[in-house]
Amino acid sequence: MFRQIPVDSLEETVILKWLQIPPHLWPQGVNGMGQETKSSRYFTYSPSERPPTADGCSEFKCRYKACEEEEEEFEFDPDGSDPCDPLCSIEQWAGEKFAFVMDPDVSDTDTLGIREYLADQNVMGKEEVRSFQDVWELDLVDRWRLYRKWKATYEEKLQASINGNVCLYEKAAQDLYELTLEEDLMILKTADILAMTTTGAAKYRALLHKIKPPIVIMEEAAEVLEAHVLTTLTPSCQHLIMIGDYNQLKPKLTDYTLASKYHLDVSLFQRMVKNHIPHEQLSHQHRMRPEISQLLSSTFYPNLKDHKSVSLYEDIKGLSKNVFFVEHQVDEDRNTEADGHSNGHEARFLVGLCQHLLRQGYSTDQITILTPYVAQMRQIRFMVRDLGMAAISVKAIDDFQGEASDVVLLSMVRSDWEERAELSRAKNHLCVAFSRARMGLFCLGNFQKLQQSPERKTWRLVLRVLEERGLLGRGLPVPCPNHPESQIHIERPEHFQRFPDWACDRPCDSRLECGHLCKHRCHVHTPGQGAYQCQELCARVLCSGGHRCPKRCWKKCSPCKEMVEKVVPECGHVQRVPCSLPSQVLPCDHPCERLLDCGHPCRQRCSENCASFPCVVKCAEVLRCGHPCMGTCADCLEGRLHRGCNRKCGRLLLCGHQCKDPCADSCQPCRLPCDCKCGHGQCQKRCGEICSPCLKPCPWRCQHHQCSRACFEECDRPRCDQPCGQTLPCGHPCVGLCGETCPPLCRTCHAPELTSAFFGSEVDPAARFVVLEGCGHVLEVGRMDQLMDKGPRPLQLESCPRCDTLIQWHSRYSNVIKARWQGINQVKSIILGSAQEIEEKKRQLTENIIAASVNLHYGEQRYNIRKRVEASRSLPELAALERALGIFRFLDMVRKQAKACTAERRVSLELKLTKLDWWLGTKRATFTHQQLAECRNEIVRISYQADLMRLLSHWEARNTALPGEVANVVDSVLRNLEEKLTDDSELKIKEELAKIGELASCRELWISEDERLSVAKDIEMAKSDWYQCPAGHLYAVEECGESDQAECLECSLLIGGESQHPEEGISPVAEMDGSSPCASGVSVGNLLTPQSQNCEQVAQKLSP
Repeated sequence: MFRQIPVDSLEETVILKWLQIPPHLWPQGVNGMGQETKSSRYFTYSPSERPPTADGCSEFKCRYKACEEEEEEFEFDPDGSDPCDPLCSIEQWAGEKFAFVMDPDVSDTDTLGIREYLADQNVMGKEEVRSFQDVWELDLVDRWRLYRKWKATYEEKLQASINGNVCLYEKAAQDLYELTLEEDLMILKTADILAMTTTGAAKYRALLHKIKPPIVIMEEAAEVLEAHVLTTLTPSCQHLIMIGDYNQLKPKLTDYTLASKYHLDVSLFQRMVKNHIPHEQLSHQHRMRPEISQLLSSTFYPNLKDHKSVSLYEDIKGLSKNVFFVEHQVDEDRNTEADGHSNGHEARFLVGLCQHLLRQGYSTDQITILTPYVAQMRQIRFMVRDLGMAAISVKAIDDFQGEASDVVLLSMVRSDWEERAELSRAKNHLCVAFSRARMGLFCLGNFQKLQQSPERKTWRLVLRVLEERGLLGRGLPVPCPNHPESQIHIERPEHFQRFPDWACDRPCDSRLECGHLCKHRCHVHTPGQGAYQCQELCARVLCSGGHRCPKRCWKKCSPCKEMVEKVVPECGHVQRVPCSLPSQVLPCDHPCERLLDCGHPCRQRCSENCASFPCVVKCAEVLRCGHPCMGTCADCLEGRLHRGCNRKCGRLLLCGHQCKDPCADSCQPCRLPCDCKCGHGQCQKRCGEICSPCLKPCPWRCQHHQCSRACFEECDRPRCDQPCGQTLPCGHPCVGLCGETCPPLCRTCHAPELTSAFFGSEVDPAARFVVLEGCGHVLEVGRMDQLMDKGPRPLQLESCPRCDTLIQWHSRYSNVIKARWQGINQVKSIILGSAQEIEEKKRQLTENIIAASVNLHYGEQRYNIRKRVEASRSLPELAALERALGIFRFLDMVRKQAKACTAERRVSLELKLTKLDWWLGTKRATFTHQQLAECRNEIVRISYQADLMRLLSHWEARNTALPGEVANVVDSVLRNLEEKLTDDSELKIKEELAKIGELASCRELWISEDERLSVAKDIEMAKSDWYQCPAGHLYAVEECGESDQAECLECSLLIGGESQHPEEGISPVAEMDGSSPCASGVSVGNLLTPQSQNCEQVAQKLSP
């Protein structure tokens, strides 16, 4: 049985748990369930309604847990939450609790039903709550009523708690207010004068009572409501001083009825004056010029007088009058807005007048545009903003009370009146509008209509005064500053745009600073407009030759440009130059007659420095490739270092493709798709890469024989010579062989074509034929077999004897084709190198680069070489980088020698090295043999010069002269080293250097011959040629120029030495890397050229 708990003990804790309120958010004092009684709990399950959850929790996820103990009772968690529930903030709990709030547009049936239940106000009574024992016995409607009962009970608890806290809050707020008031009182009592608004006085009235000010001064008292005046008065007030003008704006009321019916818009100040309470009136005004104040004295202030300071204002510039009222007959705009009226004509006119005043030099803060209506004010603001005059002050009259401006432009707007009060008919607003200007007042309005307004008496009086003084008219008079007798009357806004810069139609005729008369139409001369540009001819004398300036007068005179003949002092040539150019700086345009250092005539002008321009004469030397050099004398460093040949190479590579690179560069690995084929497809790699073997079963089979090996291996079956048993489409038997592709020609139908003599055996009636897949030619099989089996041959694919198309694949000759491809791949693997060889070479080069990094020069070049070493994938690439590194190592030695020389000799050597650096910087990664040889000779030549110059510098530093014999030899060697270094001249120079070394004992100052030879060897490129013996073995012979013998270890056949003529039976390999066959000449090295290898090393790599 379930024990029961009275409802009174459940009221708060059960509701809090059922609503899933975290315990740390419960009201203080609520900690748990209290003592249990015999009453059964409300949260129990009936046997038929137990949820199918493992732990027995309800579908409402209430904060209790089921404990399968005695009597299977449910125990609430004593702390009100599961142990796994972390504490949360109020914001987090609220976000999770009300996350179910759905979109009001959701039309889901369940959602709508929940909303109906939430909106229902039916609440379960207290007696009804006591009447049931198990909440799960209630139907859905009663459960909702019970939920509302719990919710209302909880709200009552919260409301009672809030009511108690409100009193505490109000008491605390009152205490804070009193403390703040005391603090303010302490501060304000130290002040002599307190300034505040009437609203502030009402707000801090209690503070004023404690301060007890004896004197109260009220400014603008005529605009203050009488009730606001009373808020400023305290019992301690002894003297009230009010200052104001009731002829101007009255107090503002939000309800018009209070003003019209109860006259609350009459201020205390005005009532006291009207009731003749003693007061003082100020009689002198210090703002307006007399022309403006006369409008007010005749209408509003009869006793008004002007102070003498207002008579000192200057007249308004650009206008004839300082005060003027412009009359028009244009009706106002028909606005539907409820906040006023507008008149587009007046708005455009005043904006144009404002632009005119700004052109006269007035600033934007000196001009104000006033209007009685907000709609007109907005329209004018839009106009001035669009014209870039947003800084102009545009305000309503009510908002400008108490302010002033130098120039006021007034728009009256109205031309249509109704039987209701308007701003423009109020005398107070007219008084404000007329009294805001200091120097100028310009008004625009339909004054005939204004005389029909309710304030017609005031307007008639004002207009009468204006007419008497000539200040009223249909057009605004604009005087001409240069011709005072001429005036322009502007009646429409467009007239301001027509006359922006000139005053009248007469010529200006003002005397300019240059002496000429101004020929322009009369215009305004102001400092801000800039000087007038005189268009007369200048005619000033510019030089001693009497030449006059040909420019216009307003332009600045330039030096005389009249062309005259003068003699150039340096060369004696006569030149036609501008007169103002001194003879000392005359540029001579005659062709230069001097010779350059290279011996060619200079092609620049006589006055130019010949050394600043490189020689552009075409190089006449023929390169070793047989093509003429395409560089210039400067490009080739006077014939010492030639540019590479840019013609297409065209050499036949090992793969059978032609090289597409320039002739001057070594042939790179072929980049075309590989032509290697088999019965399963074509190799997907590039031609220069090693082909991957096909591991599929060999497809060559017929009814007599079948190959049992993998596709890439040599077939273990013979060729089938049995006739083909197939029948051609024409009905005749096939002329092919068993297992081969049937030829498309028939012995009967295509007899002339099939038996045409090529090998000579085609006419045999028993002859059989094969068709080549690449070109489609049909050939006699017997002679074709002999041709394919013939040996030895160059290491390249066989080609069709008719058209030279390469035979990439044919099942009958698969063994021959496979042997060729295997040989080609073996050569590729030797040339490119193994992974171990490449890594070892990279390590050596990296160590050499690090060791050379102590030298400051060529650091960037070594860094680039190191990056390329890391990215290299073949030995030829690393060999090219090694040669480049050797070049820079040699140059470092030469630069060290140069640093030990005197300044003049060091500069000479640095110039030579700089030219060499420039030539090396124009090279790509590869060099031809000729370029490498020339580079080596040039570096060696400069190194010899550096050695001799260091010797001379060493003797000069010791203040000792060289012996005469040594000096003669040194001079002779230095003269010889100015020429291009050749093998013959180098031998002679070495002999003379040896002689100098013996006589002067200076070898320790020079680069040692071992270092020179070792570096020179590093930058040489090894040149080798590949050969194939009759048995198909491959090996390479290095081209060394000396007579030597090398033999194939497999066959013991000899091959030649000096002339490189192969012995009988030995065939040269085809141009695998861009080199010519050895029998025809010297090969051209490149990145694919193998390093120096002897025949034995290669034979070991290729031996099975």
